[in-house]
Amino acid sequence: MALKLIIVSDFVCPYCYWLETLLDRLGEQLEIIHVPYQLTEPPAPRIDVWNDPVRRVRYAETLGPACQAQGVEMCLPPRVIPRPYTDLAFQGWCFAGERDRGESFYKAVFQAYFVDERDIGDLSVLTELAENCGLSGQDFRAALVAGTYTETVRRQSRLSRDLLGIHMVPTILSGKKRLEGFVPNLIELKAWLDAVR
Repeated sequence: MALKLIIVSDFVCPYCYWLETLLDRLGEQLEIIHVPYQLTEPPAPRIDVWNDPVRRVRYAETLGPACQAQGVEMCLPPRVIPRPYTDLAFQGWCFAGERDRGESFYKAVFQAYFVDERDIGDLSVLTELAENCGLSGQDFRAALVAGTYTETVRRQSRLSRDLLGIHMVPTILSGKKRLEGFVPNLIELKAWLDAVR
């Protein structure tokens, strides 16, 4: 039977993208429920991670060696100034999920930001990603412009903060156990998963 996990993440968190690459390499059957957590929500000001020397050093010391060891391509940080809000990307993920394309869209958004350095807060970029995942760009755009999934994403974001008590991403939950923050390698991820089975 597949282990059930809740993974709370944000599309602009490099540690979240790193976790997704580890899960892809794990080779185990897992039942994963993704829950959004927005690092910066409107109307809070967006930040410039590209020109932040503290983040550059932190990423170089933690993610840089991990990515190099695993052959993972990731721009640390991406040259997207300022860092985008992710509410629209999560709304797009809801749209895709209702059409059995949620997982492919989820991965496409991470790759667009961390590999291709695209602005995932831009509706045109998200529409292109949706079309690349086999979705109707016209329907996708119309749903996001109409705000069809705005309340869904707000509700899910409140769930992650208030009910699940999330304070950092990524966070993996299995029952009452949680793993928070940077998971440096597959060995540590496997050890945690084995401990919660």
